[in-house]
Amino acid sequence: MPVQAVEKLACTGTKALLFTQVGNWVISRVCQQIADWQRAGEEGIQVTVNVSCQQTADETFSRFSGDE
Repeated sequence: MPVQAVEKLACTGTKALLFTQVGNWVISRVCQQIADWQRAGEEGIQVTVNVSCQQTADETFSRFSGDE
């Protein structure tokens, strides 16, 4: 499923914008899920999220990286 989703995004004319928007949504969702797990008492959770170069170049990315 993820490969097909990325392929669909890559076929559009606004690839960089969509990659950034979808990537930011994924990071937000992952952060929400981690917070839910922590509230439920889970500890030691490690998560990896891949980001695109378009995301890191976007000015809104710093809100996820802590570099504000």
